[in-house]
Amino acid sequence: MFPLTLCLKPTLVRFEQDSFVKGWQLKALMQSIVVIALVFPLTVGYAVNHPVLMLFPLLNIVAFILCWSLVKAALSELGTLNMLLPHSLLVIQTLNEASRSLDLAAYAFTSTPVANAVYSAWRRGVKVRVLADARYAREHKSAVATLANLGVPVRINSRYKIQHNKFTIINSEIVQTGSLNYTKAALTGENAENVLVIRNEPAVSQAYQREFERLWDEGKTVTANY
Repeated sequence: MFPLTLCLKPTLVRFEQDSFVKGWQLKALMQSIVVIALVFPLTVGYAVNHPVLMLFPLLNIVAFILCWSLVKAALSELGTLNMLLPHSLLVIQTLNEASRSLDLAAYAFTSTPVANAVYSAWRRGVKVRVLADARYAREHKSAVATLANLGVPVRINSRYKIQHNKFTIINSEIVQTGSLNYTKAALTGENAENVLVIRNEPAVSQAYQREFERLWDEGKTVTANY
């Protein structure tokens, strides 16, 4: 299965008219399947100087399956993306705008698409910090440990009964907040949720940034388990 972040690359998948569609690289891969399936056996047969292999149908089948499995995985992720609700797409699109910094405060954090978007930002060189509720992270299968194991800076806050903040600050300028927890239930429509993205309001983004810094200073670093 392709990581979801690969399907957010414009060359593989583009967002057009409220849905994700195949990008030129994915189209090219699909179009090349037949060519590869035909050429591969001929190339192998020629390389080993064995005419029988050049016509051996099993090699055609193997080549076709290998190529098609890649396309099928990408299309599966494409379907997953299009099953997400508009507010979920808004969250992921906003996270993908991170070019300098991404500070995320979460209570429940179990969403794979959100975790992938956060990890993708970190891989791009964005300064990423994730702060989560300590109790929820300990008692549930959370993305917190996964991100920490991948090297993303993560802290958990146990100072309060629950750390119930749910917001992200992008590039110290954009604030994404609302009722939505970063969970599968919230992103796939099991819950009634709202999402608010605030732009071009320096006073608001600075207030959220100060709050994040305070919570971050109170937190304890999550160390990698491997």
